[in-house]
Amino acid sequence: SQILFIFREGDVMAGIIDKIVEKHVLMLDAQASYFFMLVAFLVCLTTMTRMVEERRTEIGTLKALGYSNAAISAKYFIYAALASLIGSVIGSILGLSTLPFIIVNTYGIMYTLPPTKLIIPWDSVIYATVAGLLCTCVVALITCFKELRIKPATLMRPKNITYNRRNFL
Repeated sequence: SQILFIFREGDVMAGIIDKIVEKHVLMLDAQASYFFMLVAFLVCLTTMTRMVEERRTEIGTLKALGYSNAAISAKYFIYAALASLIGSVIGSILGLSTLPFIIVNTYGIMYTLPPTKLIIPWDSVIYATVAGLLCTCVVALITCFKELRIKPATLMRPKNITYNRRNFL
């Protein structure tokens, strides 16, 4: 048999449980958001680097046709910015509309909790969006300018693969 504790709003035990739940939610929120931002940054880093490096021939052709470095890099910058903005909007909508309710339902198994109100932390959403924009756009520009330093004839040829004798895979 289970024992359910139902507390009134002014009860001391209800205040203690509120503090415990608030502490765990804040701790989870801080750790999870930094972890997700780190994973997102690494995914953006590898994606943008691979995309630019795989399109060496196209970059070399555009450069040989007389396009400026700014025009070529603008293509990748706009792609990175749009991907970051769309990802931030979709992630904010889905994350803020689902995660709080999942956490409250999980704690609702152990405690009787009041109804959940959705409060959107606009400052955190804006900070995360700006951080995502900076990460993806800076990585896109750095990798693009790294490739643009090379001569067009070299860019149009496939990249030489260097083999490492120590790597068995």
